[in-house]
Amino acid sequence: MDWVSFGLLLNDHLPLYLGILAASIIFYTLIFKRLYLSILDPIMFAVLFSVFGFSVVWFLYFTHNIDTRYLYSYLFTQVAFWVGLFTFKSLKRSQVLSQSQTFLIEDQSLFEKILFLVTSGSYIILQLVSYRLIGIPLLLGTHIDLYNSSGGLGIIGRILDVLKPCSIFILIYFLFNKHSSIFIYIYKYVFLLMVLVFFALSGSKGEFMFLGFLIFCFLLLNASRFKSYFLKLRKLELILLIVGIGFAFLTILVQKTDTQNSLGVFLFRLVASGDTYFFAYANNNIEHVNGSQPFLALFGDMFSTLRIIPRDRQPVILGVQLFRMFSDLDITAGPNARHNVFGYVYFGFYGSIVFSYLIGLILSLVRNVLFFELRKNILGQIIFVYLYLGLAGIETDPPQAFLVLENVLLIFPVFLLISIVFYLLLTKKYNSPEINYYLNE
Repeated sequence: MDWVSFGLLLNDHLPLYLGILAASIIFYTLIFKRLYLSILDPIMFAVLFSVFGFSVVWFLYFTHNIDTRYLYSYLFTQVAFWVGLFTFKSLKRSQVLSQSQTFLIEDQSLFEKILFLVTSGSYIILQLVSYRLIGIPLLLGTHIDLYNSSGGLGIIGRILDVLKPCSIFILIYFLFNKHSSIFIYIYKYVFLLMVLVFFALSGSKGEFMFLGFLIFCFLLLNASRFKSYFLKLRKLELILLIVGIGFAFLTILVQKTDTQNSLGVFLFRLVASGDTYFFAYANNNIEHVNGSQPFLALFGDMFSTLRIIPRDRQPVILGVQLFRMFSDLDITAGPNARHNVFGYVYFGFYGSIVFSYLIGLILSLVRNVLFFELRKNILGQIIFVYLYLGLAGIETDPPQAFLVLENVLLIFPVFLLISIVFYLLLTKKYNSPEINYYLNE
């Protein structure tokens, strides 16, 4: 069953689906109320799509479009993921607000400024280069697979994906912290303006939410220092949502898209968050997906990037395999590889349960345990942001979550090393008075 077939089925049984959706929302609210800190929490964004996926599976079952075996597989893996997610006690506001220890290096402030200038400067330059070579997504009418068939320019997209969260997170850090450097004071507002322009030109109606995620992560990691801001998250949520809606409508107007039609498409996309399930479970299509290389399906992209394994030897992406069952188009498209379907294909009925538990456990470990260790200085906080933003969506697409972390592992150390070199050159032992004047005065 593809998107069109599901849309027709949904239209024929809309009251049934709405009833299932309402019950799903109540059920999820009861499960995740103790996890909730803010709607800006990246994990809550994943939970939202999970609700729609949950409702789609039950809708398919009640309309007799999937076998009971797949309903059981979905439920067992979903429960296993939740058990893993709640293995460690969820963060509480009192713990987040508790005073944390700090671990600072000598001339910490200098290192922070250098890292900010290196990452943000590189981000600006590469983004402008991308516009020049690839085009502006807003004007192209798409931001999906922008670097596909770009003749090797995909590396620019990878680097930008790594630099963006790091540089913007440090920007937020400098916006919340007062510094004596006039140069940094002016530069941070210039960079903020550039970031907003880049977001507007991205062509993505949800791009502004990314800024909300980073602000949430910053306040979560620094709640003890900025208690009043953390406690006013609800007010901040409202402001960001209003601005985000404004950016979304701006995108619609520039792309000359019918507003009413766009709203309908947006609502259908929410429901179709469970597209993996009607692609895979209906007509037993899941049994015809090639699941012979699980390790490469999860981690293979890094080995191809390092030229260890040729790309033509990598397994075809699960979503693409499902898409090609319904289309002859030779394009990279298809549903996300949700953990329930991915696990079933590559590890079988019982193995998928173990797999779902493990990925839930990893997310819980980062959010509820490593959080306390990584919030001690800005470098640790950046690592937490990478881990949390990457893993928050692991339920939706495990291979994509690991791909994000693989890119960080390959690219971020390069910019960190560059920053360290500059730091060593500018410390007292290798002092440069002219540059230190602009950074510290």
